Formats: sequence, structure tokens, C-alpha cells
Amino acid sequence: MRTVSKPHDCFVDPNRLYTRAAFLQALGLGHATLREARRRHIDLPCLEVGRQLLVKGAVGIEWAERVAAMETERKAQEATP
Repeated sequence: MRTVSKPHDCFVDPNRLYTRAAFLQALGLGHATLREARRRHIDLPCLEVGRQLLVKGAVGIEWAERVAAMETERKAQEATP
């Protein structure tokens, strides 16, 4: 049986640090999006503290805006015959 996921509120505080996993979860993005962005040279800047990869909220928001532009561009290319 397939379940329908309910939409979630997305809020990233620009003044907070997130683990990379928590940041992606807050945006509702998966690792596939992170890989695709990396392939297009849009790296998510992280701070390495011990074994943790941390994302500054403000930097992560800028990254998400660039990824959104990448997705828009990709969809426009797919729509063009």
C-alpha cells in the first residue's frame, strides 16, 4: 500500500547551524538532489567539526536558491523540443 506524504512547513533559520542531514530534511530534499547539484558544480558549503558536517543557515539558503534555479533551467530544457 502506498502512502501519501503530507506537505511540511519549510523553515531554515539563517542564524542557525544545521547538520547536513537536518538541513536537507528541513527543505524536504533528498541526497539525489544533493548529488545532482554537485554534478552541476553547485556544492553545499559545509563546516567540518569532528565527524559532523554542518551547514550555516544563511549559506544553505543561498545554496537552495541556486539549486532551485538549476531545477528551473533543467525543466525548461526538457520542455524545449
